[in-house]
Amino acid sequence: MRSEATPLVIDYMSTEFRQDPWPLYTALRQEEPIHWSEKQQCYFLSKFKHIKQILLDTENFTVEHPFRTTRHLFGSTIIDMDGKKHSERRPIMSNQFKPSAMQKGMEDAVRQVIKRIVDGIPSGREVDFIQDVAIPIPMTIIMEAIGLPAKDAMWVYHKMRPIILHLDNPKSHFQAALEASDELYAYIENFVRGGTSRGMIAHFRASVEKGQWTQEDMNRHILLLLSAGSETTACSIANIMAILLDKPEELARVMEDGEYLKSAVQESLRWQPPLHTTTRICKKDYELDGVVIPKGKFVILLLASANRDEEMYENPGQWIPSRKEKANLSFSMGSHNCLGFNLAKLELEETFLQLFNRFSGIKLAQSERPVIQGQTFRIPQKLLLTFS
Repeated sequence: MRSEATPLVIDYMSTEFRQDPWPLYTALRQEEPIHWSEKQQCYFLSKFKHIKQILLDTENFTVEHPFRTTRHLFGSTIIDMDGKKHSERRPIMSNQFKPSAMQKGMEDAVRQVIKRIVDGIPSGREVDFIQDVAIPIPMTIIMEAIGLPAKDAMWVYHKMRPIILHLDNPKSHFQAALEASDELYAYIENFVRGGTSRGMIAHFRASVEKGQWTQEDMNRHILLLLSAGSETTACSIANIMAILLDKPEELARVMEDGEYLKSAVQESLRWQPPLHTTTRICKKDYELDGVVIPKGKFVILLLASANRDEEMYENPGQWIPSRKEKANLSFSMGSHNCLGFNLAKLELEETFLQLFNRFSGIKLAQSERPVIQGQTFRIPQKLLLTFS
């Protein structure tokens, strides 16, 4: 236990935290699971049971706040809405990601995109796995699913960089992020106004015509999808590869066993999720396990810490694909869970199935071990590989 002279301190911007937050998460769970940060003026919750309780409690906690970074960048969207506005708009989007909707052609389209990119990987030459594989796969898939030209996928990705950098550190890249948001909004507007009838745009336009939301709502949510539908999946593809390369025996097994691969993907999402936190605002004074959280305070939910909670998992710090406890909070929970989790799961499983069908050997082509790191979006800074 720590003494009062050495209190727990969460410093998001420190190199130590960005590279290895796990010891701090463990200390928080064991010593101060409901932690008040004087420096950041918010609460941090680290245990599964507390985080689940808050995620499911829309009466006492909300995502709505006028100064949230995402609202400044995307405008008013479902990730910053609760109540009637949220319940009316979310189905317009979530219906496009249901298994039944995905089976009407989306699954085949996903496999075709992945095959095209995997087939383009050269054998025996150094490959920048993040730039050449992990990013293009989800970026191309979400562009095609929305109804935007796949050829523009990497242009859109690079235009989004200031937005992602600002989300990662709200104190930086603000003006560049706003300019990027405006440029991407204009790009989307051009295709929507042009009458394209492909993909989700056709469905969204029908919702506008029915009065379910406005043209501006539609454009904002397409911009949101371009970010949310690509960044975390790209991180996950890279993270899973980094994990497997660090465990040669497990890599050999998943290359031979498709079912074990699916378990490995699930366990990797628990063990190294691409996104570690989500935020709620307390709507009224609320008591949680004897601690009163005052009205108006921000509450940071450490989803990644919940995924390694000793009360939920046996040996939570170990990567064990065969574990019985499958539930985790990597896609969040409740009314604001990740609406694209079915698509993300398909992309991750299919990417590695196709990689392992085409190649029998995968090796690091860099001297340093890849380290999964970051503040908001976590991914190795570099992942150079050789396929054979």
